[in-house]
Amino acid sequence: MKKYDCLKTQDCIHEYHRVCTSYPAGCESSCPFFEIDVCGLDMFGSEDMIALLQKWSDEHPEKHTITKEEKAFLEAFKIPHSKYIKRDSGLWLHHGDAEMEIQRSMFPFIEEGEAWGVHDLLKLEVEE
Repeated sequence: MKKYDCLKTQDCIHEYHRVCTSYPAGCESSCPFFEIDVCGLDMFGSEDMIALLQKWSDEHPEKHTITKEEKAFLEAFKIPHSKYIKRDSGLWLHHGDAEMEIQRSMFPFIEEGEAWGVHDLLKLEVEE
């Protein structure tokens, strides 16, 4: 699971979006901004907001999921020689001694330079 650094603008925006979509009923007592009685957007970028957001992010790591299409793709290549998928100037399935470039939009959580085992990917929950 990726650890987000809320001092980085992109990570801060990502995690802020995750907080807001985690509480569909609006501000609730479990929302990190509820305790200071202000919406995070009102104080976006402040040290207090970033500290609260980082604490929430650390306590609620993002759970990776795969789509039904990604699951079907993995199942098709779940043979003994399929080893891993790596993002490296593209997205590559490493299969035995060969590699095959696959659609870049698949497995968006795999970051540049990162590799995931095919069998590990198959263990992830499938989005509905």
